[in-house]
Amino acid sequence: MITRVRGTVGLLLLFGVGLAAPGYAVAGPDATFYELTENMSLRAVQGDKQRVATSELMGSAKVGTPLCPQELVDQVSPGATFCTLNATGHDTISLATGKGKFGGTFTIVVQGDNPVDGPEFVIARGRFRGRMDFSPAILNMIPLGSVVGKLTLGNGNTGEGDGDDDGDGVPFTGIFRLPFVQALVSDADLPGCLARLHPESCVTPPLYLKDDFSVEPVLQSERALDFPTVRFEITF
Repeated sequence: MITRVRGTVGLLLLFGVGLAAPGYAVAGPDATFYELTENMSLRAVQGDKQRVATSELMGSAKVGTPLCPQELVDQVSPGATFCTLNATGHDTISLATGKGKFGGTFTIVVQGDNPVDGPEFVIARGRFRGRMDFSPAILNMIPLGSVVGKLTLGNGNTGEGDGDDDGDGVPFTGIFRLPFVQALVSDADLPGCLARLHPESCVTPPLYLKDDFSVEPVLQSERALDFPTVRFEITF
């Protein structure tokens, strides 16, 4: 569910400060997911090269939001301040425009038969779908993307909802923040620096780009098996 820019300079995302910041929301998100795995392939459809991907994500949502209804919390875990969610997302994005569609399913989970590992017992299910705009990342090397969609929440262990982006469902918007690094040496010195014994000294630690184009570090809690993860922020 993410697009990574190609090439050495693109990989490092050494973008210029003259680019205008997209009009993303500045309020805190109602839910935050992290991409744990992704399988991606490329295909051509009627001359349009497309990026097709499936991702597994995990995250949390604030109590009282459509992804964490108060009545469900009161019934299952009174006093909880958030819900834990797992999600599977699919997307198809045109490499010419950076735009496309996405959809998938999610579950709200609590601790099951192992209180030590992550929550796994499903108490509710739902699905989502909508449209993606990854043109900042694909066309301009800016490590951001956005979505507009709708989601539906089912009941118990069986419901999966029946809405889509054109029908019933709760509207939401989302921002993808891609982890990236910045060079600490000049462009001319970068290839040689990366070939040395300690290439980590050539670039910054992984970063996220904020809405005002400032940066913040990827926290240890935002890694999966030590890989920096894509952060997906949802607002209702």
